[in-house]
Amino acid sequence: MAPRGQNGKKEESAGNSLSLSEQTHLQILDYFRVAENSEHPAIRDAAIELVKETSRYQQEQSARLSPTLTMLIAVLILISAGVSSWYFFVYYTAHAYILSAIAIGLALVGACLLAMFSGHLSQANFVHVVGMVWSKIAGLIPRSQASTPPSSLSEQGSVPPNDDGS
Repeated sequence: MAPRGQNGKKEESAGNSLSLSEQTHLQILDYFRVAENSEHPAIRDAAIELVKETSRYQQEQSARLSPTLTMLIAVLILISAGVSSWYFFVYYTAHAYILSAIAIGLALVGACLLAMFSGHLSQANFVHVVGMVWSKIAGLIPRSQASTPPSSLSEQGSVPPNDDGS
């Protein structure tokens, strides 16, 4: 274990340097210490704002996708949701509303997944979006259709009888 300095931080030797993410983490911890030890609310607020900005900047720097590529893919996802909704309303009018809601919900989840991978959305917010989409879609599906077992369809007469008269 490396020896600790005056502030409780590890002292680094010349051959043992920190990565950029570790340096950012230490910087954020320093800002939190300043906010914690300060008696003035303005200094606390400024330190917390610096933590938010540093965290956001680090998240954008560690992104795996470029912003242009992210925007193009998101636009394609949303256009495909619009085209599929149009298709559902033209050819499947009986269930078009439910199918469109599912398509738009999946497009929203896809765009949020893309935003998460590109560093613009946190995992916690992604989980909130998925939960919201799931609850909206689940609320659209009628319970009577969802709970109808396939065996009851033959009792309703929708399945043709066998050739032997049964």
